[in-house]
Formats: sequence, C-alpha cells, structure tokens
Amino acid sequence: MISQDRVETDMSEEIDVPVVRPRRRVRLIPMLPSLVTLANLFCGFLAISYTADAMLAAGSDPGGAAQLVARAGFLVMLAMIFDALDGRVARITGQVSEFGGNLDSLADIVTFGVAPAFMTKALAEQMLDINNHRLTLAFCVFYVICAALRLARYGVEEDQQESGHQTFLGLPTPGAAGVVAGMAVLYSRFLDWEPARLIIATLPYVVPLLGILMISRVPYPHVMNRYLRGSKPMKYLVLTVGIVVVAIVMRSIEVVLAGLAIFYALTGPLSFIARVVSGRAKSADLELFD
Repeated sequence: MISQDRVETDMSEEIDVPVVRPRRRVRLIPMLPSLVTLANLFCGFLAISYTADAMLAAGSDPGGAAQLVARAGFLVMLAMIFDALDGRVARITGQVSEFGGNLDSLADIVTFGVAPAFMTKALAEQMLDINNHRLTLAFCVFYVICAALRLARYGVEEDQQESGHQTFLGLPTPGAAGVVAGMAVLYSRFLDWEPARLIIATLPYVVPLLGILMISRVPYPHVMNRYLRGSKPMKYLVLTVGIVVVAIVMRSIEVVLAGLAIFYALTGPLSFIARVVSGRAKSADLELFD
C-alpha cells in the first residue's frame, strides 16, 4: 500500500513523499481444511448448474426438471455437511487460520446465498408458474444480501466467541439454505400432489423471511456443539438413531434432511414466541435487531 507522508524541505515547503510498505503475502495455506471448504464450494456451483439445466428442461420435461432441481437441493445439503466439518478439521489438525476463515465465507456466499436464491427463482418461475417475476427477483436478491450481511457479521464477531459456543445469533446461512433445498427436494417427491405444490408455492414469500431471520439476533442452537460434542444423555442417542431409522424406512435421506432443516429454521421464532407468552423473555431477548 502506498501512503503519502508530508516532509519539510529546506525552503519550508511541505511535499508529499510516497512511502512504499511491503505487501503481505500468503506463503502457506492449510491443506486439509481448505480441501473440505472447496468441496463445499464445488457443491454450490454444481447446484447452480443443475438448477440452470432444470430451467431449460422445465418446458419440455417437467419431471426431469424436478429431478434436476432435487439433485441441486441434495448438493446444498451435502455442502452443509462439508461446512460443518471444515472448522472441526482445522481445529483437530491444528490448522486454524485467517485464510481458512475467509475462504469459508466466500464458499458460503455461493453455496448458501446465491445457489438457494437461484433455486427459488427457478422453482417459482419455471415450475410453479408464478408470473410476478419482478417480485420473485426482489425477494431472491434480498435473500442474497441478507446472507452476505450475516456472513460478514459472523466473521467480525467470530473472534469474540469461544470455539465451543452453544448458540448462533440469527439463523445460520446453512440453515436458511437447507429450507430452500429441502423444499426443492419435496417438490420432486410430491410433484403430482396438489396440496404439496400449494405449500411449496409459498417458497418465494418464505425466502425474505429467511433473510430477516439471518440478520436478526434470534438465538439458534449450534447443533454440532450442543448435541453431538462430548458426552450427552441417552435421549440424544435414541433421537439420532430414530432419525436414521426413519430415513431408512422412507428410503430417502433427502426428505428427512428437508424436514429437519425446516424444523430447525422454525425453532428460533417458536422459542422466542414461547418465551414472550410465558413471560420468561428478558429485555435483551426482545432486541432482535442491531
């Protein structure tokens, strides 16, 4: 970076002298955590690609288009697993770095910001025949902006949090993306069931609500730290086994993950309403936005 420093000459005149400061260079990068993060990014790009293919096929092959968008939704869910693992891999291998944190944020804005918004636009305009394209576009852009703001805020505040923190303030971007991906998967499974189509048709109007939840201060549990880290009561093990059994019986892990993502997104508002109704809400709990 070049800055201007003022110095005095013999003639008592001030002149600007450029000062050249050495540029900071990244010489070494953490390999294993970076590869996991790049797998997240790869899933996000592939989800966008499948969604674009679905838009092209929607007119001539609605069933094939539904399968493509479901595949995109599954890739976003797979990216959620990679996103949950990269930080843990970095801590286990002792490779936590500023580079990894920045790379993770860049991958997240593509996979959990752009990809779900593009998926919503494709579902609304090409498959659900929602004709108000301007409104759909506005809602999707709002979602992407909120996702970017959520990631930027988390990046700034992350250094102030302990590695084992139990809650997130605001809906995490993977949680919001999981709702969109889940509804895309459900659309492909219930393509010919009209009640399901009507519910999924609300997706463009759900997306801005997800954006508001992301930038809010509504607390959400950190699933990895609260339920899967360390020793837990037996009920957690029974619940986990029950979820696996349901997935095996239904023969669709995607549908189970979709249901879990939607449930997780609802836990924040429902818990807040429960605290307000019961009178357990403190004044700090009511400060939902900065």
